[in-house]
Amino acid sequence: MQGLVTKERKELDPSAAPFAKDPREIEGLREGAGLVEVVKKVKPHVLLGLSGVGGVFNEECLTGKYVLRLEGEDYLSIVDEFMEAVFTRWPKAIVQFEDFQMKWAFETLQRYRKRFCMFNDDIQGTAGVALAGLLGSVRAKVDHSECTAADAFRHAGENIVFASGSPFENVDLGNGKVGHVNQANNMYLFPGIGLGTLLSGARFITDGMLQAASECLASYMTDEDIQNGILYPSINSIRNITAEVGAAVLRAAVAEELAEGHCDVGPKELKNMSKEMTVEYVRSNMWFPVYSPLVHEK
Repeated sequence: MQGLVTKERKELDPSAAPFAKDPREIEGLREGAGLVEVVKKVKPHVLLGLSGVGGVFNEECLTGKYVLRLEGEDYLSIVDEFMEAVFTRWPKAIVQFEDFQMKWAFETLQRYRKRFCMFNDDIQGTAGVALAGLLGSVRAKVDHSECTAADAFRHAGENIVFASGSPFENVDLGNGKVGHVNQANNMYLFPGIGLGTLLSGARFITDGMLQAASECLASYMTDEDIQNGILYPSINSIRNITAEVGAAVLRAAVAEELAEGHCDVGPKELKNMSKEMTVEYVRSNMWFPVYSPLVHEK
């Protein structure tokens, strides 16, 4: 890595020329300056971490006192501006908040949930999956434990239900028995929440719509599954799950008289759909990642 590219660089690559800086624009900048030095001088509001060189975006670069970080109302005003711009341009958009700091996650959820069509997956998606697991576990007379899968089955015995946000392998209990490990992953719900809300045309995502998603996921499991300690369906069924969850969210929006319809399907048509018709309607609007080849195969 040769550092900051300036117009003073000898044999400047033509592809880099549009990005070359004039050192006179910012006092103290020089040809070949390192990233930390540039950050100190420029004090950027936004730093996009894109580099082909490992270790460039180190702790000093990202957390140094010279990196300006917005707090309080300054921070919220930026998010306010973003939300207003999105829904001005796309009035029927759905915004999913993800990976916000805890202090901002709850703040922004309360700030926007009754003004815009949005949800926070870390809060509401996680809670929904956890609720679905709880609804399933209460159908089996078992204990609960909060530790690694192997530790749980070793210390609490084989008659437990184990769920974790992180993936673990199933545990061999011996004698042909298996301790099933459940991954309480938000992917079970958030695609269906988003698609069901979109197709309903609802302007807000309510607690009732989120509860419907959780109950749908919980009902996906049979009593035999629950008795065997399996709380969530196989990831291999995720598209079917999403269709069912999306339909449940859509029907909840209709029941709460929030559905305004989508494209050529109005609220009256949505209201008259049976459960099976709603599932098929959602399924028919799902996106499939099928791409045309970019390279011709001989």
